[in-house]
Amino acid sequence: MAAHTGKISGGTVTTTSATAADLLSIPLPENCIAAIVCDVKARRPANGDCAVYRVEGGVKRHGAAAAVLLGMSNSESFEDTGAALWDVVLVADANSVVLRVTGAAGVTLEWTGYMNAIIWES
Repeated sequence: MAAHTGKISGGTVTTTSATAADLLSIPLPENCIAAIVCDVKARRPANGDCAVYRVEGGVKRHGAAAAVLLGMSNSESFEDTGAALWDVVLVADANSVVLRVTGAAGVTLEWTGYMNAIIWES
């Protein structure tokens, strides 16, 4: 497999509930393996509660099949006590790897994140 140029994606999203929202997404080409590293910050403007996260994972796509998550870890998480219910995960969705965030019911949160993907294509 030849290494493909790394892809970096950045974005923001605001959540106001405990419903998951997509923060970032990177489409994956057919026949690839990708190493993913994400850094995310969440902030509640009303009282200053905040959290920072580092999420790492691997994903593959074989042929024209959908992407499959090989595994994920929240290797680092630093948060105020008010952020205990907030969450960040990597998911495989159709042909993409997606960074998904979940806030808390009735709480407005501002999320900012970056996703770095190194993709090897065959």
